[in-house]
Amino acid sequence: DQNLNLYSIVPKPAWRLALSAPAIIRGTLRNDELIHQMDGREIRVFTDRRMPIATDGEITAYTPALFRVVKELLPVFVP
Repeated sequence: DQNLNLYSIVPKPAWRLALSAPAIIRGTLRNDELIHQMDGREIRVFTDRRMPIATDGEITAYTPALFRVVKELLPVFVP
């Protein structure tokens, strides 16, 4: 859909976050008290203090950060 999907997770016990996992996987998550979801072609992330950013489970950047969709940057092959 040419949009980025950003999930901001409030630090809480893992069992509370696990309850939201099915909705994240299905793409039906709506903002709640633990997880805030945003979509867009460009997303800027600011925090009061420098924070790590995890991408697919690995720390890949730190705040502040800018994420944007760049058309045709990544080749994708679909059968």
